[in-house]
Amino acid sequence: MIDAAIAHHAQAFAGALFGAYFVQYRDALTEILRAASDEGGLSLNPFEGDARRAAVSFMAMLEGVLLLALINPGLIDLQQDGLNTLTAWLKQI
Repeated sequence: MIDAAIAHHAQAFAGALFGAYFVQYRDALTEILRAASDEGGLSLNPFEGDARRAAVSFMAMLEGVLLLALINPGLIDLQQDGLNTLTAWLKQI
């Protein structure tokens, strides 16, 4: 029971600390991707033309790589694996 209460408070704290940041991050990236798509600089076809879906996908990919490197620095080579992951994401658009 104590573990669940601690987890709830930790999640609430993280949400309060980072929630607004991630909303602003998502919204700004959505606008950047939408503008790039409108200008013909990239295709949002893999995301059915939805810039918000593309932004969330990018955020999940990037934040996931960073989290893995933070939790276990020996698990991945942040520079090389991060570059490979980013390159793969960009190739799909």
